[in-house]
Amino acid sequence: MTTSETGRNATSSLHSWDASDSIPSRFRAVVNEDPDRPALTTETGEVSYGALLAEATMIAGSLESRLGSGTEPVGVLMNHSPAIVGVTLGVLLAGRPYLGLSPYMAAPDLRRLIRRVGAIAVVADDTIDPDEALGVPSLLCDDLGVPSERMCRPTSAESLASLLATSGTTGPASAVVDNHANILNNIVNYSHFLDIRPGDVHSCAHPIAFGASRLDVFGGILNGATLAFFDPMTDSLAGFQGWLVKAGVSILHLTPSLFRSVVPWLERDALEADSVVRVVHLGSEPVTTRDLRSFEKTFPVSARFVNRYGATETGTIAMHSPGRDAELHTDHVPVGKPCLRVMFADESRQFIDRGPGEIVVASEYLALGYAGDAEKTHDKFTTVEGVGRVYFTGDRGKLENDGSLVHLGRVDRLTKVNGKWVNLQTIETAIMDHVRVHDCVVVDVEDASGRALVGLLVDVKPDEDDPTSTIKRWLRDRVTRAEVPRHLVRLPALPSLPRGKTDLGRARQIAWAVSMGLPGLQPLESDRLLRFWVEALGLRSGSSTKVAGESFFELGGDSLRAMHLLARVEAEFEIKLPLSGFLLDPTLRGLAQTLTREDGS
Repeated sequence: MTTSETGRNATSSLHSWDASDSIPSRFRAVVNEDPDRPALTTETGEVSYGALLAEATMIAGSLESRLGSGTEPVGVLMNHSPAIVGVTLGVLLAGRPYLGLSPYMAAPDLRRLIRRVGAIAVVADDTIDPDEALGVPSLLCDDLGVPSERMCRPTSAESLASLLATSGTTGPASAVVDNHANILNNIVNYSHFLDIRPGDVHSCAHPIAFGASRLDVFGGILNGATLAFFDPMTDSLAGFQGWLVKAGVSILHLTPSLFRSVVPWLERDALEADSVVRVVHLGSEPVTTRDLRSFEKTFPVSARFVNRYGATETGTIAMHSPGRDAELHTDHVPVGKPCLRVMFADESRQFIDRGPGEIVVASEYLALGYAGDAEKTHDKFTTVEGVGRVYFTGDRGKLENDGSLVHLGRVDRLTKVNGKWVNLQTIETAIMDHVRVHDCVVVDVEDASGRALVGLLVDVKPDEDDPTSTIKRWLRDRVTRAEVPRHLVRLPALPSLPRGKTDLGRARQIAWAVSMGLPGLQPLESDRLLRFWVEALGLRSGSSTKVAGESFFELGGDSLRAMHLLARVEAEFEIKLPLSGFLLDPTLRGLAQTLTREDGS
């Protein structure tokens, strides 16, 4: 399927958006314009707007029949596929907000989130284990698509529409509450900047549990565009270019981390000949100059690069299209002049002029808060006299002389090493300038020598000799002494969250294992062994800086825990470890040496 010229010349219904609208009313307006227009591409063909509305209406009626009337949230726990769209619309047509859930979340985390937001039920697909107790009824989506005499319930702009988890990059996810007006205002700004119209094919690569999915889903179907799904957790990156061309994607929306993963699989000549991509839009993480140059080398000259900065709690804050070969004077691509009021605050939350500092956003369309978490809502949202309601983003930024905003990363990615403050993302940018580095993340951990920086990197040439020693020497001429990581480690891929963003929590676990200096083991082997060790002892990851040399039994272990530990290690490493041998040196380092000897390495 290719982008239709006739469709591209049509006007999106969102250009006549009214602040009193709701998502269902806007969707019905799009359907009325052309019910036969394709809304979704699937493995078996296309789903029209009319068919999508009919499916969502049946789901809404089924929910009403089973759950009755009310405004309690309904969870959506499904793998990333086109079926999510009909279910999400069905929940909204039933007059309820949807709670986006990830099938990759652990069951205890799912239960906590469901309980915290007061969800009344969860809609799941047949890939989810029906025996997993979530604390509320689980409804199979295939059982909801049956005719019902129940009518869809009306919704207003102020009705609750979604509860979405924050990314979970730096800690436990929280549910952000938004109404229809907030979401529609964000979609209108997004649609106007990208000029999304009927005939466009918008990528959908962000799971429903995350805020960026709203730009994909509603940015597409509220403009008469077609959605094309790609699941970065299950679909092959080697097949990304084929999917891009076959689906006729014209608007490609990715996180920078996912973009860096797919670029090596793209061929410029093939894209020039077959692709209809006109916009490559990156967001949710800082975009580097290197990302822009990768785009310029890979995508046709007709394609436009867009850097978007925003948050689930604010919607779009700024968007910028820097143009090809733009001369940039910073390692980060500016995100343009803010479309919302932006201020900056220092560490004590005193407002400062132009930054750098924490980015604070003022808008009448901020999220309503965090479901069931009054303390976090109070901490992040407040009212400033003469300004109104504001949100403290937790991001660092500054204004350039021309008024453009530069996103400098997370405030919590500043750390003190040897008494000096360092910015971890600045170090990452420096490391990525090396020709052998495809992607990297730098984290700080506490080891026996104090606070240390550990860099995890993906090598451009993974089959050649390990370049980390060379990169470390090269880096010493480009950053301060405090900014040079104590350890640089080559990995086949960085740990990632379902949406493609780097999983910093997982990265810290791997880095902590590396910092232990376990002999003879590869980084991921050290990580697994250390994880088994702390779990057997009931310790918190990173809680002990001397764990490698301490006795298992002095740390609180007993013979039963030791047997459970050895059983897990034997199953993982496919090796026999008698308890009698472990008792000779019951330390983590001793266990690592035993594994190395038994493996013959």
